[in-house]
Amino acid sequence: MEFKWDDSTYTTGSLDVLGTDVATISINNLKDRYADEGKQRFRISAKPTYPERRFTTSSVYLDNFALPSASYWGLRDENTEEMVVDFDTEYTKVSCDSKGGYFDVYMDGLQPERFYRILIKTTLNESDAVVDNNNIFKVVRNG
Repeated sequence: MEFKWDDSTYTTGSLDVLGTDVATISINNLKDRYADEGKQRFRISAKPTYPERRFTTSSVYLDNFALPSASYWGLRDENTEEMVVDFDTEYTKVSCDSKGGYFDVYMDGLQPERFYRILIKTTLNESDAVVDNNNIFKVVRNG
C-alpha cells in the first residue's frame, strides 16, 4: 500500500532562483540518526560554486538561493540501493520559503535500523542533474 500527497509550497520571498549549473547543493541540518517517528524537515543549501563578483559588506558565499520549482527529492536504501522514495514530479517536489529549499520526511514510514541516502533532482541552466553528496542518515528505533 502506498500513500502520496503533495504538501509542497513554493514561495521564494527575496531569494533569487539558482540559475547556474555549476552549483553547490547540500543539506544544512542533516544528522547521523533519526528516531523512527515524527516528521523531519531537511533544509537545502543551494549556492553557485563561483558567485558573481560584486561589491558588498558581507560575503557572497553566505547568500542562499532557491532551487528551481522543478526540483525533487528522493531516498535510496543504502544497502540495497533501491529507491525507497523515488523522484515524483507531483509528490516529491522541493518546497521553498524565505530561508531556502526544504522537504519533509515522515520517519515512521521508513524501516528502522537502516541507512538512507538523500538525492536531489533538479534542472539547472536547462540541464537535468541528480545531486548525490553522500547525505546519509540512519533511522533508529525509538525506545
